[in-house]
Parts: sequence; structure tokens; C-alpha cells
Amino acid sequence: MFRFDVYDEDSASKDLTNHDFIGSVTLCLADIVTVAGQCATEKLKDRSNQPVRNQKSRIESSIIIRGEEVSMNLDVVNFKFYGEQLEKMDWCCGKSDPYLEFFRSREDGSWMSVMRTEVIMKSLNPTWQQSEYKVQTLCNGDYDRPLWMKCFDWNNQAAPSLIGEAALNLKKLTSEQGLEIPLIRQKDNDDSKTYGRYSICY
Repeated sequence: MFRFDVYDEDSASKDLTNHDFIGSVTLCLADIVTVAGQCATEKLKDRSNQPVRNQKSRIESSIIIRGEEVSMNLDVVNFKFYGEQLEKMDWCCGKSDPYLEFFRSREDGSWMSVMRTEVIMKSLNPTWQQSEYKVQTLCNGDYDRPLWMKCFDWNNQAAPSLIGEAALNLKKLTSEQGLEIPLIRQKDNDDSKTYGRYSICY
């Protein structure tokens, strides 16, 4: 059996007593792997085993638990990413604070974050540190599995802003040295434009 506890994080403390308990779910592995898409939606219960409800809407709260069989692929890849001519997102200084985040597709069609670089402060031509990544983590051993790369501008007191994005896969990422990929961002009027590009060294 598995138990998933949900908390409201109030600080960086690892002591759960310093955070607010929201609710929990108990289920077995079969409850996850036997449902369509290996995606289970379960209602949260409080410590008295009563349904947890949203304080405003009174709708019962739930969590979504997704499972996936892990491949035995032990390959690793080393990447070093470079950004070039990124868009200026911080107009006060004419720069951006960019970082990259990679998402992989799941068997149920959803996307999950699998890798994120460090933030490079105040740069339109960033060079991120070279790092080693497990192929199992990036694409579960499937080099053709769709990946979605997004370049964000980090903001201290707000949600990150999207600079641009690109659809690819690990086969493409490892196809050639110095591969250049444009960053696309779609405007509200459906007009997609290029807002910089990034290169890969591996």
C-alpha cells in the first residue's frame, strides 16, 4: 500500500510538523497501473477520514497520481546549452534571467518536467553549465519520445515568463554537435515568431 500526504509548505524546513497538513490518499499499486493511461484521480481525506473540501467552493479536493513502467536503459548524455540573441524580458535593464526546462510526454498524453538548468542572471547570450543526464529520466529510454523544451525568464516575485519553446526529441538532440534550434513563442493573434535560439554541445 502507498500513502500520499499533501501539505501546504510554509518554509524551507524538512520537518513536516512545520507545515500545514491538507489531506492524504491511501491506495495500492494496482489502483494506479490498471486504470486507463495509468492515471488515477483520488479524493483527499483528512485525519478523521472525512473528505477534504475547498473552503470557498466546498468541492471535494483530489490529487492525480500517474504511473509509468521504468525502462532499464542505463545510458547517460552530457549536454552544454548555449542561448543566443534571446528576447529582452526585463525592460529595466534590457536583459533576461533565462533558464531551460525540459518536459517529456507521458503515455496518457500529459507532460511532466524532467530537467531544469540553473538561472543565468542578466544575459541574452547565456551559457549553462555542462551536466550529465540519465536517458531513463529524459525519455524513459525512448530516443524518439517527444520532448518539449521551454526557455523561461526567471522572476523574483512573479511567475516565470516564457521566452520561447521548441519541440524535439533526444535523437535530434544527439544528432550533431553545435545543433541550433530556434525558440518560438506564439502570440495571442496566433502569429508565431522566433525569439532567439539555443545551441547544444554534448
